[in-house]
Amino acid sequence: MRPLSGSGSICPSMLFRASHESSDSSNRLDVRSSARSPFASGCFTGRREIADLIAVEARSRINKGELWPEAADEKPGYIRVRIAFPCSASLYDWIFNGPSGYRAHYYASEESGEIFNRELVERVAPQILRSQLWPSRCTSEGAHYGLSLSGQWSKLALTNRDFQDSPECQLHARRWLANCRMRSAMGLRAPRPTNPEFEITGTWIDPITRGRWLSPDKVDRPADIHLRGFA
Repeated sequence: MRPLSGSGSICPSMLFRASHESSDSSNRLDVRSSARSPFASGCFTGRREIADLIAVEARSRINKGELWPEAADEKPGYIRVRIAFPCSASLYDWIFNGPSGYRAHYYASEESGEIFNRELVERVAPQILRSQLWPSRCTSEGAHYGLSLSGQWSKLALTNRDFQDSPECQLHARRWLANCRMRSAMGLRAPRPTNPEFEITGTWIDPITRGRWLSPDKVDRPADIHLRGFA
């Protein structure tokens, strides 16, 4: 595997493979060589290159997406903004299943995953703010959503529905295999939904105090993805 350019020292020491294939390496499915992906040549392996691709995708497709607020059940008064927009199947596949994509960065280390996540959010945010979906910044709604989107815990979401609808045990990543108790574990799946979307989830905020909050069940998100491929 080529090292991830643009990130200095990140080089995940694994290949994502379909573990149900023959033990003969010539018969294993390497995601990089999948016919679904135009990135099989490995040309787009840098962190910044991938962030650029998502930003371009957002610019051309964001107005076909959705934006909605969500209230925190366990933290009354707190809200966050969520944005989903369609994307190409090949880019979705590379981001979530490729050897230099989103989960691959977390596989390398929690820190590299968090850096990559932050860069993706920061690159997509301007496209969201300029879209037809976004309310006027002059309104309280626009100000609250902006505070949520810019929060330190905003992220590219790993959506349950996409992973739940995927076949079991498609990714052969050693640490994830070792830490996932069941072959049906989400982290071992390689989602390829029929209608792929990227979803950006904002940080929980209190519109009155402007305080920010991280749900206790997401405190270990970086570690969970690093160890098991999903959170």
